[in-house]
Amino acid sequence: MPFTDEEKRAWHEEKRRREIKSQTTSRPTPVTECIHCGQPVGYGEGYISDDISLCDICDCD
Repeated sequence: MPFTDEEKRAWHEEKRRREIKSQTTSRPTPVTECIHCGQPVGYGEGYISDDISLCDICDCD
């Protein structure tokens, strides 16, 4: 059974919303900065401890 024009439009609109939402996903709010390069670092973006913070790029060097 083929889709109706209304169902096709609804599917395309929902697909467009998902794509826009995935593009506007922001990165975590910075809570500190990397001691090596000074880049802002949020939770899940590097190594953060009480003493030091390293961004993912500097942590892998």
